[in-house]
Amino acid sequence: MAELMDKIFVVIGYILAILFPIVGIIVGALLYFLKKEDAFYQTHGKYIIIVGIAMIAINILLIAFGIITIPPVGQV
Repeated sequence: MAELMDKIFVVIGYILAILFPIVGIIVGALLYFLKKEDAFYQTHGKYIIIVGIAMIAINILLIAFGIITIPPVGQV
């Protein structure tokens, strides 16, 4: 049962890294630094951080090339 919860927690970390990169980076850092005795958490924590950083870079590129636009303040 504990292994299933470990896997679910890691999957949630990846999902957060994709949908909310800043939150995903925080979750990845928590896994990486707080679970140092467990190689499973450390490995996936590092990968979750990488996915979060990659998603931020992709979002910046999409905004820079005009594929995604940000509406001005006060307009929706």
